[in-house]
Parts: sequence; C-alpha cells; structure tokens
Amino acid sequence: MEQRYLTTHGLVLKHLSLGESDRRIVLLVPGVGKIIAKARGAKNLNSPFNGRLMPANICNLLLYRTPGGSWTITQCQTIETFGSLKQDLLKASLALAVLDIVDRCTEMETPSDELFALTKIFLETIDSSQHQEKQEKTELLFLAYQIQILDILGILPSFTECVRCHKKVSIETLPGWHPLEMLCEICLHQSSQIAYELYENNYLKLLNFLRGRHLADSIKVKLSTAEQYTLKTILQTLWGAQSFSIPKSLGVLETLRA
Repeated sequence: MEQRYLTTHGLVLKHLSLGESDRRIVLLVPGVGKIIAKARGAKNLNSPFNGRLMPANICNLLLYRTPGGSWTITQCQTIETFGSLKQDLLKASLALAVLDIVDRCTEMETPSDELFALTKIFLETIDSSQHQEKQEKTELLFLAYQIQILDILGILPSFTECVRCHKKVSIETLPGWHPLEMLCEICLHQSSQIAYELYENNYLKLLNFLRGRHLADSIKVKLSTAEQYTLKTILQTLWGAQSFSIPKSLGVLETLRA
C-alpha cells in the first residue's frame, strides 16, 4: 500500500494564488525534489499557514498525497526564515533570484539533495554576511552559486578533455579556452577560423576552483570588477546554450544598479 503521508522539511520557492482562499506552494523537498502542494485556506488571516509558507522559508511539513498524485500541506512549522536577508534589498533580490533559478531549472519530483543543500548554504551565507561585504562579496557568492548549480544540473563541462580529439587537456599549455568548446592545443592550432572569443586560462582555473569549494568560501576570493564581469559573461554563455529559457533573475544585479 502506497504511503499517503510524508513528514519532511522543505524550502519554499514561491507561492501562487488558488481560488479565493487557497494557495499553491512550490517546494524543494529533500528526497523528493520540486513539488507543488495545495495549502487550503492559506490566504485567510487566521490560517495556521499565515506567514509561514513564504518564499525562502524552510519549514517542517506534513504532506498528504492524494490517490491522483497531487500534494496537500496538512501541517507546517517554520524552521528558518532568514530574516536578515529579507530586510536588505540586495540580499532579498538575490535570494529570490536563486529561488527562481531553482524553480525554472529543475523538473518536478526529481530528487536532488545536493541542490537543496547548496541553496540552503547560499541563503545561510547571504543572511549572515556583514554590511561591508554585501556589495563586493555578495555578487561573487551569486556567481559561485551559479557555477555550482550548473555543475549539479550537468550543464557545466568537465573542461578536462578536447571535444574533438578527446585527448586530455593541460590548462597550463593552452593559449586560451571557450566554455562551449574545449579544445586541446593541437586542435586549436588546426582550426583556421574560430568565431568566438578565447578566454585566458586563469578564468578556467577560477571556475574550477569555485566549482569545487564550499560555497561559503567563495566570499574569501578577491576579484577585480573586470574579473567578476568576465566570469559573469562566461556563465551567461553557458546559460544561453541551454534549451530551457534563461532565468530573467540572472540580471537582478543589473536591474538593481539601473
């Protein structure tokens, strides 16, 4: 007999209106993945869900799955609200941007505990960051998050072998590289025409470094404004090559500066 009730915890990605009094809650749940669950009466002022099922909150949940496969939230208790980031425009905007990226880039009920853990670390880190760090370090944290979610989604190439001859590539000897076509030195020299810009090898080293580090450690890296801009351009190239629509939230920092 299939288990109908599930006691778990989940991250609220967003909520949607459903009728006069209900809401549909988009959740990221460890061991389950992204789901949409109905919260009956969540719009009512006296609802036990009131103020709990807000984006970026992590909650203890009792979920019920109907015979038809849909989810309903029957109980909810807040674990973490990340209150500091919600009082800061930059932090709040980046948190919502990350939630949007997760929502747009994940399939329904495809478990990824790694993605849940990564997003939780991002929210914890940005929530606890000091005021003087927010302008210089928060953007780098956002870029590092993108690198690691691209890796989790299987979008970020390994950059360890040539896409043409499949030989191992040595970063030290490469005259340059491109995120969509990793070529060894021989294949690069044999290409008479290359229609794209090659990046310096230090950016590949930086990308691999941020890919393998704990996300919170990324704020310790020192980059110039120009280096952060180039890293962002590389990530935009990777996002742009995907079949799904690019999350508009990737441009959140440009929007805030406008």
